[in-house]
Amino acid sequence: KFLLILTSLLTVGWCMRTQGVSVTGTLMCGSIPAKNAKVRIVDLDTGTTRELTPIDPVFYIWHECKDEQTPCSRKLRFEIPKKFIHGKEVEEKHWIDIGSLNLEAKFDNEARECVPTD
Repeated sequence: KFLLILTSLLTVGWCMRTQGVSVTGTLMCGSIPAKNAKVRIVDLDTGTTRELTPIDPVFYIWHECKDEQTPCSRKLRFEIPKKFIHGKEVEEKHWIDIGSLNLEAKFDNEARECVPTD
């Protein structure tokens, strides 16, 4: 009985795999590169990158493009398709390219959030 439990625990530990996503692109504010934008990629369900099941990656952007006088930052959220999830070895085909994103635009489900400055 003890051997069976130990084997099961070792199997679960071995099955846990490191996962991640990689995003590339350019953040613009009109015709110039966006300044002081903050970006973060997170896993929605656990916050960790070692899981048995595929992670649920989300890409966040906080910015002040054409909005400097309003309190807090504009917050954008983009779900990353699971086909871009990679393991430890990252190949170019695993990068999601968001292209050139003009932050002047208004986005559906845009929010506002106060984030600490570095």
